[in-house]
Amino acid sequence: MGAPRIDRADRLPMLPSHWEKYQPYWAAESPVKLMVADEPRIPGYLAHEELRPGQAEMIDDAYDVLVNKGSHLACAPTGIGKTAAALSAGLDAAFSSNEKRTIFFLTGRQAQHRIVVETVRSINKRRKEGQSKVKLVDIVGQQSMCIDDIRKEFSSIFSRLCADKRKNRHCRPYTQEVEGLRLKVLQEPLHVNELIQVSKSFNEEGKSKATCPWKVARESASGADIIVCDYNHLFHERVHKIERSHHHS
Repeated sequence: MGAPRIDRADRLPMLPSHWEKYQPYWAAESPVKLMVADEPRIPGYLAHEELRPGQAEMIDDAYDVLVNKGSHLACAPTGIGKTAAALSAGLDAAFSSNEKRTIFFLTGRQAQHRIVVETVRSINKRRKEGQSKVKLVDIVGQQSMCIDDIRKEFSSIFSRLCADKRKNRHCRPYTQEVEGLRLKVLQEPLHVNELIQVSKSFNEEGKSKATCPWKVARESASGADIIVCDYNHLFHERVHKIERSHHHS
């Protein structure tokens, strides 16, 4: 397929002709039907009532590739609804599998974390009575989620202090066992900042039980359909090993 060509005259990318289908909805002349193997397919997880034509093509292509365990690379303009399209295709592909599949939405931008959470909320609002809702866990770096005073330290010092406090069980928020909070996280998608606030002010049986948001997110992750996280949670070897060891401990 090759990379997009750059025209030296105006420095605008010249995309291969088959990428033209990912055009913004205002540039399309007619709606695009979703087709998989020449049969119409109705997406089951849509954030909005109407699909934008370019968005519909992206959902179609991504779904077709994912169910065949492939990879899909899309070059799409602003306004096409890439996040909603990717989530729709990913959810349909995941739930069509006989095995449990978890979607990892990787992004280094906090704003994108919020967009994903809001999109999943919109998807859940459109689910009919009796249909299961999408469960999401949003997570960022350990220090960014900390509610202890050590969060104000330099990152290298924080990592050591946090490890020591957890090992010696001196961090009260970390030692809290609050099943109700984990259930709350999976019942309604929460942006990481919302999770932090809920964890700090959580009450159970009339008692204040401030709980480590980082721990809550990780203990809830196994029950989530979507995990929104930074790239290093999956691709940075040291961070990935720490995450896996914590998850299985």
